[in-house]
Amino acid sequence: TIIEELKAPLIHIIRNSVDHGIELPEERISSGKNPSGKILLNSYCSDSAITIEVIDDGKGISLEKIKEKVLEKKLLSLEELNQLTASQIMNLLFWPGFTTGNSVTEISGRGVGLDVVHTKIAELDGKVSVSSKEGRGFKITIKIPITLATLKALLVKVNSQIFAISSSFVKTVTILSSDEIISKEGKPHILYNGRTVRLVKLGELLNISTENKSYHKYNVVIIQIEDSILAIEVDEFLRTEEILQKKLQPPLTKVKNISGVSSLSTGEACLILNLNDLIKSALSFKELQRNSTILSLPEINKTSHNILIVDDSFTTLTLEKNILKSAGYKVIQATNGIDGYKKLLQEKIDMVITDIEMPEMDGHELIKKIRLKDSNIPIIVISSRSSQEEKNLCFQVGANAFLSKSDFSDKKLLNIIKSNLK
Repeated sequence: TIIEELKAPLIHIIRNSVDHGIELPEERISSGKNPSGKILLNSYCSDSAITIEVIDDGKGISLEKIKEKVLEKKLLSLEELNQLTASQIMNLLFWPGFTTGNSVTEISGRGVGLDVVHTKIAELDGKVSVSSKEGRGFKITIKIPITLATLKALLVKVNSQIFAISSSFVKTVTILSSDEIISKEGKPHILYNGRTVRLVKLGELLNISTENKSYHKYNVVIIQIEDSILAIEVDEFLRTEEILQKKLQPPLTKVKNISGVSSLSTGEACLILNLNDLIKSALSFKELQRNSTILSLPEINKTSHNILIVDDSFTTLTLEKNILKSAGYKVIQATNGIDGYKKLLQEKIDMVITDIEMPEMDGHELIKKIRLKDSNIPIIVISSRSSQEEKNLCFQVGANAFLSKSDFSDKKLLNIIKSNLK
């Protein structure tokens, strides 16, 4: 399965090495190299990952050439480029459509190939990195988690059906009594490490009918993905087991909340839960499904506004996108400041909503950069940093409004958007 998934990106990498890496024989001889170029493919396995390296002994990539192309395409300013490390500059090769080539060939340009590679490896929960020595060669390294093939899973049961939950995302399992369930905004929650955590029934998320309990005990699995924690109620805990993860086959290639299937050591079949989907389902479950709070706001313009959301948390992006799309807005998403600014240049944006703490370029730098380009576009900050000093700083660099994540609600967000959009 892994080999099949890697076939296309590996072909791209090798094509790029042939097309842009390996020099012509005359060039190689004049550089003191063997006239025949070499492309080396390495692969090895560690305890947690499969590593694949493609190394060519060609001319490599010049950091100065990358900078030149970035400035030419106006993706970053010279000041911003000078603040980047060599590794960060090299990673600009992963930007969609970025290429250092001056023409397109049938073999394809290195930049385009790396974009395809990055996208595919990300789909496999893997990582890809590049390094280069100008005049000496180029190396690309791919790391794919072994959990793609095998998965250490917690097995649970709901209405006689067995489901697998990846153990790497399980914080704890516990059995709670009814007096430990609290109500917050009319929804069940539990206390975990001093914070309230939303409690949902797995059966309800999966649309599986369950019988009403005649007892007052709750079997709860607490999962965490990034900064989002969710408590899931199940009928029964079974055991942990190392299972073989198999993808769903057509026509079931994409089933909501399910990522795959496996056969257990007992011979039984079980479905592997897609925890990202579960988080999204829980966040939008009932209370976020086009509720009356959103639909009853007649002042909202539902026809023309494009809003860019910039946040490195997948869960936060999903939550905000659901709220805005339900209110009639078109949503563009970005996972960091550099990605956000690039999309601002590429598309018509009427408003920006951004977090502060993000990789590559944080919210403060993003706001400053936006203000140099456009002094009028409304910018809303949504952040877990809620101190008055942080708010003042955001306003100083150019934000129009600030909403603390601890005080977040769909109604507050939509009211702020309405008051700032012209």
